[in-house]
Amino acid sequence: MRFRVRLACLFAAAQPLFCACIIGTGLGGGAPAALNPVETFTENDRPKTSSVKLDGNSFALEAPWGYERPANASREYPIVVNGCWGEGSYFTETVRRKYPAFFLDFNNFSTEEHGRLLSDLLDVVNSAYRIDMSRVYLTGFSQGGSGSFKLVRGMLSKGKLFAAIIRVAGQSESVIAAEAAEKTSLWYHIGLSDTAERVQVARDTYADLKARSINAKAHETIAVDSTAGYSRATATLTKAGIAVVKYSEYEGMGHDPGPCYKDPDLFDWLFNQSLAIR
Repeated sequence: MRFRVRLACLFAAAQPLFCACIIGTGLGGGAPAALNPVETFTENDRPKTSSVKLDGNSFALEAPWGYERPANASREYPIVVNGCWGEGSYFTETVRRKYPAFFLDFNNFSTEEHGRLLSDLLDVVNSAYRIDMSRVYLTGFSQGGSGSFKLVRGMLSKGKLFAAIIRVAGQSESVIAAEAAEKTSLWYHIGLSDTAERVQVARDTYADLKARSINAKAHETIAVDSTAGYSRATATLTKAGIAVVKYSEYEGMGHDPGPCYKDPDLFDWLFNQSLAIR
């Protein structure tokens, strides 16, 4: 109860209307289950990894589980862009079997120019594989968290958007481009034992998104739990049944991307996001 009250006060300091929210426990919200049909796999369905080359760079691309099954011959799959610091390792085999998807390693790239490169890279991948371009997801930690908004601008310059971003502890860039604020879902994670600057960037980002006119009718809730191994409070803005913005603060956590990926709801949220339903 102490943590719940403290979090309410922290949020209230950044956004006075936050205390008017509903306290709850649910963290979900997303698209119809048809986006992720349930399948049972054998070793014959294990995904293959290939290399995609562009502009002198080589990128690892893992195919989805069951991609080559005849029954899936016409199925398009989402693609997860593993950002700056290799967050792909947090998508375990269990997760990849539950949510078959392409996984593209885009490590060490975090600028606006890199966003344009990523757009071109997605065109190359989409020309060779069955990609659902309405379900392009991005991870970003620290420099990659800040860089996620830069990549957004680069992608937008070529007419592309992410369906969802997992952002952890960005150290700058608290304002996402307007087109992305309208269409791209975001779950922001920050440890309260991280630097004061990073905590403030995280709070400013949530406050900015909450204040946007496009979210004026969003329903806000707060949930408190310890699923990720730390006491955590999560604010959620929901529109038309979709959790479009989620913001989690972790008491006692420092500069660490790992804990948020321990929460299975994170993957449920991510793989149920689509530009087609926004």
